[in-house]
Amino acid sequence: MIDPFYVRTDQASLARPVEAAFATETELQDLIAANPDLLCGTKLTPAHPRRWILIRDEQKMRAAGTVWRVDLLFIDQDAVPTIVEVKRGTNPQIRREVNGQMIEYAAHASNWQAEDLRGVFESISNDSSRALATLVGKPLDEEGLDAFWSQVQANLSNKRLRLIWATDALPEATLGVVEFLNEQMPSIEAVAIEIKRFISGDVEIIVPRIAQRSAVPDLPRFSYSPQHPFSSPTKRSPSPNRPQTDEAITPEVLLSLIPEHAREAVSKIFELAHKHNAVFKPGKRELIIGFNSPAWRGVVNLMWFTQDGGISNAWGRNATFGYGGGSFNKTAPGPILKDVLTRWGETVTAFPHAEIRGTPSEYSKLWEFEYEAVVEQCDNICDRLQEVIEELSALPRE
Repeated sequence: MIDPFYVRTDQASLARPVEAAFATETELQDLIAANPDLLCGTKLTPAHPRRWILIRDEQKMRAAGTVWRVDLLFIDQDAVPTIVEVKRGTNPQIRREVNGQMIEYAAHASNWQAEDLRGVFESISNDSSRALATLVGKPLDEEGLDAFWSQVQANLSNKRLRLIWATDALPEATLGVVEFLNEQMPSIEAVAIEIKRFISGDVEIIVPRIAQRSAVPDLPRFSYSPQHPFSSPTKRSPSPNRPQTDEAITPEVLLSLIPEHAREAVSKIFELAHKHNAVFKPGKRELIIGFNSPAWRGVVNLMWFTQDGGISNAWGRNATFGYGGGSFNKTAPGPILKDVLTRWGETVTAFPHAEIRGTPSEYSKLWEFEYEAVVEQCDNICDRLQEVIEELSALPRE
């Protein structure tokens, strides 16, 4: 419900605008495409308002012989793909069909390739480099542009997406689906937005609002930050032994940086993790592999990879691979989850060259290796990773 508002017609008179439906869905879709601020980016995450850039409208998505067309595909300043489905409230599809469609999009968005989307964007943008620099809020050189699209690919691969239902009248049943998806899909942010149109004489007023009753979760998976990884005003001093990068540490970037003899083993770990729907979390200093378990409200971190262990001074040693039960932001896991992670971590003590990383606590217990040990223990690591993911998948909700 929108509170009453008025247009001042002269010094002493007010007129209350009259709600008027959009003539067509195309009209509403075109309006959002040209004005992405209608997606309520400032209200979605007030601390770090979302900004979007349109990749294209009617973007094709293919899966299992089916082709869909996404009404609008945006990307925000953190390289998070944002799928917008536009429907008028009078369209009966919004009550059921669109909900299924959005779930299909979430399931198959990883079929998109960031390089293909980049090609589409650059082909229709007058100045794609400047547009992306404006989006992230700082100049981007060629390396920065490549890093941005690498992060898009990482987000797609990990199904790290935002789904937006945009309509002029949201049915209660659809609102329930949106809120349910937010509760059940930790790597997806679902948002329902109502966009109303009002007329007062020759004045047309457009009023958007976030429609759900509960707050849209600003979860750690999105890592909203005003400091962007895609370009940095300062460069770190290069390591005399290993190459360095200011890019987000995606799997592809990591493999290009680690010792050559370790790449096959690390690739094998990545392939197994991807096969079992693990979550890859690229960062500026490390790549984390985790898993969404029913027993935890976010991602349980399981493995840490860095380009050069010397980056992280807090570790106090030159190890480059972390393995153990993940961080919980000082909130203890429940007893069942804690038991799984304790056994997951303790298994590694049987491997040669394992060292304690940091100080064990009730929240985490971590070990670390040099990459040489990762090569030696690759099969054991893969076996245990598969086992713990299967255990985490089967846990009851706590």
